[in-house]
Amino acid sequence: MQHIEFFVPIVPRGQARARSRVMRTKSGAMVAMHYTGSEQRGAADTLREAMAGHHPGYVIDGPTWIGLGVLLPIPASWSKRKKIDAISGRIFPTSRPDLDNVLKHVLDVMNGWWFGDDRQIVGLLPGTGKFYSLHPGYRIEIIWQDTAETGVVAT
Repeated sequence: MQHIEFFVPIVPRGQARARSRVMRTKSGAMVAMHYTGSEQRGAADTLREAMAGHHPGYVIDGPTWIGLGVLLPIPASWSKRKKIDAISGRIFPTSRPDLDNVLKHVLDVMNGWWFGDDRQIVGLLPGTGKFYSLHPGYRIEIIWQDTAETGVVAT
């Protein structure tokens, strides 16, 4: 089993919905076109750059478990008491971004680069969740079993 753990100091965001529009082709036919918005592409590029220094140097090809701590900034408008409660873990973020959208965003950035396909993710590690922090960012932990260790190729 291989293990890596690192922190990415970027304010977390969720995966935005795909954009769609209807276009008319040269022949006059109407077709639906789906694309990723420029803001989402920029956020993915920024996250990819920040994660590059932690990359294991090869594409993970076996079963993989991921832990994602989404550390969100504490709202500046909160009272000192409420901020202390947030830091100590007595208050959890129940607002946006949604945890599933943040996880999707991170996995989409890692897909094809860290691991061959996100279908290799077989489980989530303890500590996955949204939390308030004085240092917002992503706390990422990855555990994987290389196919060389098991002799089994991921299907």
